[in-house]
Amino acid sequence: SARRVIPRMPLFAGIEGGASKSTCVVMDETGRVLGRAVGPDTNHWLIGVQVTVERCYNLVLEALKAGGLPPGTTLESLGMSLSGADQLAARTELQRTFLAKYPDITSHVTVCTDTYGALATGFERGGVVPIAGTGSNCVLINDDGSVHTCGGWGHLIGDDGAAFWIAKEAVKAIFNALDNYLERKHDMTFITNSMMEFFKVESRKDMLTHMYRDFNKAHFAKFCTKVVEGAEKNDGYCLSLLREAGFLLGSHVKAVYPQADKASQQCLNILCTGSVFLSWKYLQAGFLEATSSVPAQLRLVYMTETAAIGAALLAARDASHTIPIDYSAHYSPLFST
Repeated sequence: SARRVIPRMPLFAGIEGGASKSTCVVMDETGRVLGRAVGPDTNHWLIGVQVTVERCYNLVLEALKAGGLPPGTTLESLGMSLSGADQLAARTELQRTFLAKYPDITSHVTVCTDTYGALATGFERGGVVPIAGTGSNCVLINDDGSVHTCGGWGHLIGDDGAAFWIAKEAVKAIFNALDNYLERKHDMTFITNSMMEFFKVESRKDMLTHMYRDFNKAHFAKFCTKVVEGAEKNDGYCLSLLREAGFLLGSHVKAVYPQADKASQQCLNILCTGSVFLSWKYLQAGFLEATSSVPAQLRLVYMTETAAIGAALLAARDASHTIPIDYSAHYSPLFST
């Protein structure tokens, strides 16, 4: 392995690991990001622990390289905020495997789920993190560290309102329409043509390959972009589907609200994360309908910075370092009630 290089000042790294891609940052003790890297997905349920750890290590090397730091540079700590890391046993296994395989890069690894990294990037205090990327999840974290969740159960029974759910619902509605099964309120021409084009198929039978034999969740979820395209063209079906997605995402927030502490029960900080929230204008009506009975003032912001920063901060804190951070630089306002 590369010769160890002790840097002049303490360095901290964080990884945001998603089901579609992952991001790594390396920062100094002032909170300045020195290097960044983007790499493939790191969800251990999809690729296994060994590959996840290997990809995380390679990401750190890439981020060090991007920051002009030598490959043997040691870190004070590494935070890994990974999708699918909800169980303590999985987090412990990821942490132990990393430290056993790559003992030279750092002696401190903190593993947490993706929502923790996100919240630590956006707010110093507690709040709610609804995530809607490929999949969906929603976590309320109170100031005392207590955690309450809704969703996050994967594409088979969960992921409501997320990109995969939107793509699946659209495909299902197209098949139903062509089967003359169940009633439809909308014309399905646009979305049907979009499906054929996106998946490069000539008939519905060709779709079976994409749905079963060569099923790729991340790719299938990307069909969601065609639904957004339809909404932009004022397509009735696409608009109604995105509104429904908004309702489901808002329903996640409503579900965790009763467990919020006093401060959050008055003003609830909501850190929206994931690419689906970029289409907020189409989600908004449904989201607000779902949360209309929540008595708190809602403050929604959209995360513009990677949760890798929060992951780095959490690991640094665990290793007894405090890094000064301007949280407001990590998000843009979305909506306030």
